Amino acid sequence: MINKELRDKILSMASRKGSEMSEIFFRSSRSFTISAHKGKIEKSSDSISAGLSLKTVRKGKAGFAFTEIIDDLHVEMLVDKAISNMQLNDSDYIETLHSGTRIQDDSSYYSGRYEELPVSWAVDTVLEMEKTAHEADPRIVLVPESGFGFFVDETTICNSQGLENYHRKDGGYLVVITVASDGKQHKTGFAYDLAREPDRLEHNKTARRAASESSQKLGAKSVKSGKYNIILRNDVFGSLLATFIPTMFSAEMVQRGLSPISRSSEDRIASELLSIYDEPHLIESLSSRPFDDQGVPTKRKALIDKGIQKSLLYDLKTAKKDGVEPTGNALKNGYKGQTQIAPINISVEPGEHSLEELIERTGSGILITSVEGLHSGAKPMSGEFSLGAQGFLIEDGKKTRSVEQITIASDILTIFRSVEAVGSDRIFSLPMPRTTITPSVMVSEVDIAGSG
Repeated sequence: MINKELRDKILSMASRKGSEMSEIFFRSSRSFTISAHKGKIEKSSDSISAGLSLKTVRKGKAGFAFTEIIDDLHVEMLVDKAISNMQLNDSDYIETLHSGTRIQDDSSYYSGRYEELPVSWAVDTVLEMEKTAHEADPRIVLVPESGFGFFVDETTICNSQGLENYHRKDGGYLVVITVASDGKQHKTGFAYDLAREPDRLEHNKTARRAASESSQKLGAKSVKSGKYNIILRNDVFGSLLATFIPTMFSAEMVQRGLSPISRSSEDRIASELLSIYDEPHLIESLSSRPFDDQGVPTKRKALIDKGIQKSLLYDLKTAKKDGVEPTGNALKNGYKGQTQIAPINISVEPGEHSLEELIERTGSGILITSVEGLHSGAKPMSGEFSLGAQGFLIEDGKKTRSVEQITIASDILTIFRSVEAVGSDRIFSLPMPRTTITPSVMVSEVDIAGSG
């Protein structure tokens, strides 16, 4: 946390040098990771980073600067840099700071259990996961990574408008990567688990899931090009939403005409079976938080409710432009970055069907279990995508052989409108860069290019 003397010194200096409003953002982060390979610990890291940034505002223009060193010289340099950048700002938005709501950490998102773990626990866990993965299937020839990690983040935001918010959170995760071979093909599997407390991490189950993922891909072949009914498995649907939702529902992107949706609410943009929320207070998610990085309280909000567009995501400046309240969606990538509008937890309301029931209901089609090329093959501003994919053929309502060397091409709004069933199998993704909580969905008539 920032002590009162340092806070008052920086804010007072900024005021003397010409800032009408000023805000200090401080973040401290600890990151621990360890991984095993071939029965030995391959990598281990335990790092701490901390720093603060300063935002100054005058006549609606903002300046920004950051520092990792807190002494008289660097504090004055910080203030001078922010003031200088404020004078160079030519943005057409009117900047302001949040005031009022005071939020002090209630420890809902922090257990402290990970920091108490002995290193020997982490060593034993990753070595056992590697062993379990090898033992799960004789076709597993390599476990490139068996890893564990945890983080602890502390955030303080205070400003000249009386705001002083503090929040602390932690969480841990497991990652296992496997390679299976039948002598002709080598296939990779990936599985993870995450939890607020370490005793809820399931290391053996995660290892076996990675082994199964890779071994089931063996014998894969392509299919003929055409339109297929498909199932986007929960993690694949989550990846698509994480790619497109931030741009689609960012008020700034909509205001600039760079989103595939309009500013109007109450438009039907999806199947009535699809409801998508931003849910920032889910205890199970490692991304959850009580306030955003402008100090605005976060809240649950519907983006799509039964197919109807409901709300956009706002920070302070975009909310001011539209004459609405901010939604608590201004996020920073550490103390060095400036805020960007983004969802916190993209959450899809589950349906009533298990994955097996979705497969049976599909009858004939393809279960998509992974996609490739999201960074190059997806266009968030238009919503279009063309992605390499892998999965399984569905015949007579059953999952049969594995499928590879196919390309799935569509746009995200067409996918939304073509959803015919929603699964009950919601899964939490790793928060990189954000968390999704998504079930599998069945989608009709999607273009698949293959070579079969």
